[in-house]
Amino acid sequence: MLHDSDNKMILFDDAAPNSLFSLDIERGKVVEEWKVNDYVPVNHIAPKDKYAQTTGEQTVVGISGNALYRIDPRLSGNKMVQNEMKQYTTKTKFSAVTTTGSGKLAVAGDKGDIRLFDSIGKNAKTALPALGDPILGIDVSGDGRWIVATTKTYLLLIDTMIGDGKYAGSLGFDRAFPADAKPIPRRLQLRAEHVAYMNDAISFTPARYVKNPDARVQANRTTTLGLIWARTRRRTRLSLRPESTSLRGTLIKSRKDTSTNTTSRSTFSLLPL
Repeated sequence: MLHDSDNKMILFDDAAPNSLFSLDIERGKVVEEWKVNDYVPVNHIAPKDKYAQTTGEQTVVGISGNALYRIDPRLSGNKMVQNEMKQYTTKTKFSAVTTTGSGKLAVAGDKGDIRLFDSIGKNAKTALPALGDPILGIDVSGDGRWIVATTKTYLLLIDTMIGDGKYAGSLGFDRAFPADAKPIPRRLQLRAEHVAYMNDAISFTPARYVKNPDARVQANRTTTLGLIWARTRRRTRLSLRPESTSLRGTLIKSRKDTSTNTTSRSTFSLLPL
């Protein structure tokens, strides 16, 4: 992950699961090891907020299988901020973490569950029930309104705005949804005939929102996600209108014809199940 005004890159090493490593991009070498904790590993990280990587912000967010915490490389000794840590005794199996433009957090798990936090160290404001399939990646729009979660074969699009009750209009990061009115994820996947046309097994890598600080409040307009088909590494771009009742998206697959030096595009529909 890029860090510190894109001057550094934070790296993992499987041989040191409790540490992160800071690579100085200009020098092209690792300049620091950050020991996070003696007993808690660091499995995934995210910037303090969605746009922090382009600033001088030093802290980052980390997760292990059952803990969410802040990492501050300026601390002496271990880099975990002790008063900004939430650890669960149950096997939560956290698998991905992301942050909004204001630093709210969404944490996903291998069971398909998603938790929304307004800060680190407190209980989740909202816990969305598990859907069964492991979530490989999660991202959120800058204003926190729309979450996109990626599994191996489909995407989940979730509106975090509370629609009814006392806190209608608030987001699930700040207030708990009523027990009988939790958001229903909209599941999007390719039709079987489109999968057959591609002649490849579907294996998504995590979908991400385009990071544009100037578009933080444009959640009701067309939202653009970037995807990569992992097996073929064909780069694609998906445009969705979250407010649309049909949620019809268009997936553009570009394929270069080297003999004619032209690029062909095929259009696929992704529809909710």
